[in-house]
This record gives sequence, C-alpha cells and structure tokens, in this order.
Amino acid sequence: MGLNLKSSTIKEYMKAAADLYPQRSRDLERPFQHPSLEVDYPLVLIKALKKYEEVPNRREVITDSMFCHIDNLAHKYHEDSLHEAFKDWSAVSRYAGQRRSEWCQTTKTKFETVPDGPEDEALAFRADDITFYDESGRLLDISRVPFSRVAYAQLRWRYQKNGENGEAIKYYVDESDIKWCICKALWNIAHRAIRLNIPTNEPVAKYRDEKGKVFFITDSQVNKILQDAAKVMLNIKDEKVISRWTTHSLRVTAANELHRLGFSDAFIKHRLRWKSDAFLQYLRHTIHVARNHTNAMRLSKKNLTLGESNLKSVNDRANSIKLLRTPGSDNILWEEHFLAAAA
Repeated sequence: MGLNLKSSTIKEYMKAAADLYPQRSRDLERPFQHPSLEVDYPLVLIKALKKYEEVPNRREVITDSMFCHIDNLAHKYHEDSLHEAFKDWSAVSRYAGQRRSEWCQTTKTKFETVPDGPEDEALAFRADDITFYDESGRLLDISRVPFSRVAYAQLRWRYQKNGENGEAIKYYVDESDIKWCICKALWNIAHRAIRLNIPTNEPVAKYRDEKGKVFFITDSQVNKILQDAAKVMLNIKDEKVISRWTTHSLRVTAANELHRLGFSDAFIKHRLRWKSDAFLQYLRHTIHVARNHTNAMRLSKKNLTLGESNLKSVNDRANSIKLLRTPGSDNILWEEHFLAAAA
C-alpha cells in the first residue's frame, strides 16, 4: 500500500506474537528474554526505528530502481534536456552527496551568490570547478582528448556549510559501469556547459528546453522528477509520503549507500564533507581513497542487494564473524549483522 509501519505498531505486533508463544505449556521463557541472550535485538531495532521517526522533516533514500528509471527516462530526451542533465547530476550525487545550494537553484533565471562575497560570485559549482586528469596526474583539456584518457576527476567545492570553502575532492573513474560513473557524469556536465555556452561566472547546472532556451535546474524540478520516480517504481500513492523525496534525498542516499557498503563513520564524514570529530582534519582525499570509493559503488540489479563486486568481500568477512547460537535451537544469528541493521 506504500505506507510505512510505525515503531509503535511493530511493537504491538511483536507483543501479540509473544503472547501467543506457548511458554506455559512448554515451560519456556518468554521470547527474547532468555538469560543467555545478552542483547534484546528486537528492542534495539524498535528503538532505532523510533529514533528515526523522531527526526523532523526527514527525507527518503533514492532506490536503485528509481535511479534506473531516471536513466531510462532521460534517454527519451535530447542530450541537453532537463532529464539528461539531472541524470548526470544524480550520478554525481551517489558519490558526492551534494547539498541543494551546491549545485541547483530555486529559480530558473537567477542564481544564488556567496554570502558576503562579490556580487556575481556563484554559490554553486561553475564549469572551472570540474577538472580531469590522466593516470600520471596530468591535467586534461576536454576539448582535445577523448574520455578514455580520463583516470580521475576533481571537483572543487566553492562554498560549503562546513566552512572548508575551495576543498578539492578526487573521484576515480569506474570503467566497469560507465553509465553511473561520476567521472563520465562530470564529463557530460562539462561538455554540456560548452554546448550551452554557459558564462564562466555562472553555475554549471543548466539545461535547454524544447524551445531552445537555457535555464538553471531548480529544486522544484528535481523534486518532481524524484517524486514521479517514486510513484512509478515504488507504487506509492500517498502524497505525504511522496513529498519526502526532495533534493536533499540525494545527500541522504549517498550517506546510506556508503553505510550499507560497510564504510566507517570516519570515511563517510570525510568523503561527504561532514565536520565534527577533530581527527577528521588529518584525513586527505588521496587518489587511493578515490579508487576504493569507486570500486565499492555499484548499482545492484535489485534493490537492497549486494552487487557482485561486493559479494566476495562480504562473504569473506562473514566467515570470520563469531556466530551466536541460541541454546536449544538450530537458528544462527549473525551478531554483527543484527547490530549493523539496528544502527
């Protein structure tokens, strides 16, 4: 039905199930309260869900199927259309998790400027914030070389919420999945800027409409594309639920993708530009980090499944995890996976 179950509802379901448990006739303990169980896993999960529900104005994650729908839809339009342009920016978001103000605008004809900065200094990415390099680290002239020469791209973050303005982050090319490669998406964006003759001082996130006019991509346009994708691919009809997909979903999705792939909190904060713990200032955006990041990012054929590239490493890790066996039962709980799910 496209509706979310609340923690209170799930708790009542579990309570009813526990009441049906034949502890009296079989002289058994109530479920999940056995003395040998050190952790009440269902309670951990319920508390995690309750905490999530209490987050105000939360945004939903963009699923793999939604990304694929956006890609399929883009092919129906010309290369500089709104849908093609957004498809490229959505590919960038899977790695970069950019905030709305860092790339798109609130109106089609005006762009936001840096607070307390020069009058015409754009807040969002400009064309000169995107650069490409070969394996030797040499800067490439995109007008003279093919994409096959690209080893990695670099994105300069002009103005950031964390105050690290001008930070440059590298992203390694994904040769096995060019369709969702951030370097290829940035390459498309850079060449679109040339075709649309975007002024050097203006943000680069623009498109050309059916009448040939060039406009900035707006947050309301992005929201509609995402929400339409959710309606089609997730069969959600509740408008209140649908409204949870917005431009901020791009950033939420990037964080969740890295988390589900097993990256540490430090890695996520570092790559997605959150500033909190003091040790983060000692991390650097090396090309090795960029390559590892690329190797881990693969769209799965089905939602919420591990891609083939990650399956072996997960299995190897699982084999080394301590198994927790419930006394008197053949059930095996993967202790670490339960804790990861609860988190």
